[in-house]
Amino acid sequence: VEGVHDLRTRNTGQVTLIEMHLELDGELTLRESHDIATRVEDAIRREWRGAEVLTRQAPHGLDDEKLDLKIGTP
Repeated sequence: VEGVHDLRTRNTGQVTLIEMHLELDGELTLRESHDIATRVEDAIRREWRGAEVLTRQAPHGLDDEKLDLKIGTP
């Protein structure tokens, strides 16, 4: 993982929801990207038991609109 952006967390009753975009090497295969995301999600779930974790994979350095910049967090 070369970077993370658009990290969002919230609680809905007893469940913590964690969402983020993982910035990965754009040359990775879909399978490699999926495997990395799965390992990241599993690691987060070990720290926050019961959390629902959702990741999106994006090529590192992609110049797209980021939620972080919309809400003013660098």
